[in-house]
Amino acid sequence: MTSPGDAPRDGRRSLASNLAGSLATQVVSWTVGMLVNLFVPNYLAPEQFARLALVGTLAAGIATMAGSGVNQYLVREVARSPERAGSFLQTAVIQRIILMGCGTFVAAALAIAMRCSREVVLLATIGTAVGTLAQLNTILVSVLQGLELFGRGNASVLVERTAIAVAQIGLVIARQPLWTFVVVPGISVVVSIAMNLRVLRRGLRSTMEPSHGIGVDRGLLRELNGHWWIFAAGCLMYAIWEPVNQLLLLRLSDEMAGGWYALTRRLVGTALFIPASLASVTLPRLSRLYGIGNREFCDAVRSNLRTTMLCMVPISASCIFAAESILDTLHYLPKYAGAVPVFRMFGGGLVLWFLSQIVGFSLIASDRQAGIARFTIYGAALVPCIGAVGVMAGKRMLGNGAMGAVAADIVIETFLLVNYLRLLPRDGRPMFDLSYVGRLAVASLPCIAILASASGREDIWRVPLGCAAFALAALALRCWTLGEARSVLSGFNRRESRA
Repeated sequence: MTSPGDAPRDGRRSLASNLAGSLATQVVSWTVGMLVNLFVPNYLAPEQFARLALVGTLAAGIATMAGSGVNQYLVREVARSPERAGSFLQTAVIQRIILMGCGTFVAAALAIAMRCSREVVLLATIGTAVGTLAQLNTILVSVLQGLELFGRGNASVLVERTAIAVAQIGLVIARQPLWTFVVVPGISVVVSIAMNLRVLRRGLRSTMEPSHGIGVDRGLLRELNGHWWIFAAGCLMYAIWEPVNQLLLLRLSDEMAGGWYALTRRLVGTALFIPASLASVTLPRLSRLYGIGNREFCDAVRSNLRTTMLCMVPISASCIFAAESILDTLHYLPKYAGAVPVFRMFGGGLVLWFLSQIVGFSLIASDRQAGIARFTIYGAALVPCIGAVGVMAGKRMLGNGAMGAVAADIVIETFLLVNYLRLLPRDGRPMFDLSYVGRLAVASLPCIAILASASGREDIWRVPLGCAAFALAALALRCWTLGEARSVLSGFNRRESRA
């Protein structure tokens, strides 16, 4: 029998295991994604890469809208009622097929309305159809997580993403047409679905009661739809943000600028697995702490924000001061020479994306989804206007429309982050410790000094050296300690056990 004193230790082990598994999955996904980003742009012209990116963002945006909020809902409800997992599964599948079916027609209609070529219309339709399979797989993964079969879900994700990366690199080497890059990922998703279904059959047999067969529950379907509408508004801006910018670049600038923007956004976006992993793993504890009191909840949010800023500084500094070295090492230069200043601008705005991840999950934990939805709708309305002004100003003043698109992204993200922070619960103390921010700024100076003279692939060694210099300076200035690192895993458990 487990003693009461073992409970916090077990909780810490569980949190550490989940965080390690999430980070491992993200790191492997990031690695294979980098391989794809390394090979594909080098074999595609910037114009082709811009068309592929437009199709990808259309499909991803519609998929984001279709799955918004429902996956988190499934994890929570299946964990509470595992005997109803079969009903949750089939009802969610029916809902997702309907939504993604509508989304396929929307993607084709948007491509036609934008007067895209026949190739782009076909790619958009196929890409969204393939996205339907991927969305069905996310439902399976959510149910697996609800049944606490985390390892199996992570394994299927790794298999899927690795297979997609290998297949796309093979297509690049074989010089296959553009449509194959959209179709082949569907095969990998089918393999992942088969793996998840095999595990789910065993899980459902062991948890489902005789009175709860597999079937569509109309009441549950209405509940899923209601939950979907709340989060769909919150995902609206992120669903249309990049496709609108890609369209504006194609129409108001040129396809080369669209390729520069797409490439740098993907490269910088790979770093977002850090705040995403931290936020997703700590979300259940943040939810419980909010029920205890604002002070405990706000302390936990501050801890997450500090950890996020600590991780962000060396990454942002590397993007700004070693952009040319990084892109040259990845063999993007000289073909993507225009992407260097765009990469630097994205690096400067990285702090906004990092902090938005943490604040957004904190708002979900404190039941403030309606506020997120309200401000993201405002942001979505601003994207076309500010984006158009940014692209035209960037092309006219800087000769690079992609830089204007990034500047517009930063303006809108700043608007959102400021308003998200205003929605957070308060305990009478500021969310950001200015002395801590100042110490981080001082600790970054050695890193910047090392990176400032980087100019090509021969200077790429300066990036890890600069990051190491920052880590040591931050340790000396007490921006982080080994005790604080351990508290990320154990602090929440101690508070809950005392409460």
